[in-house]
Amino acid sequence: MSKLRNYFEKDRRYEFLTGTILAALCVPLWAGTPCALSFLGADGVLLRVLQAVCALFAALALLALAVKATHWRGYAGTFLKRPGMVKLARIFYWMVVLAFALTVTDRLALSLIDTVRGALAAEKNPDGFIASMWGSASGVEG
Repeated sequence: MSKLRNYFEKDRRYEFLTGTILAALCVPLWAGTPCALSFLGADGVLLRVLQAVCALFAALALLALAVKATHWRGYAGTFLKRPGMVKLARIFYWMVVLAFALTVTDRLALSLIDTVRGALAAEKNPDGFIASMWGSASGVEG
């Protein structure tokens, strides 16, 4: 149990960068239409909480970038390196990782499951299915 705790408490060099990238990757997934199996929905409370967590983390990362730019040599002495702020940033980082995992599960994995489930339940291919696959680009007409 102590190894697991140490893993989550370990200081990572690129937490702000990684967290911001993960938060940015969530945005186009949230913009997509949720499937029937979606637990986040299009406008649910959980989705809004995940969006708020990612937005707050991105604001904190932007603040850290500004402080780093203005205190290049003395960044270690700034308020962002105080133990409380480091812990807060780490907590937000792991919340962003969780938001990313929930978003990928909801928008990608559950959408794939829903699509496969729908395809398995279909009696036959839709009309014009083969023609739409080959289309006029190959010169074959359906």
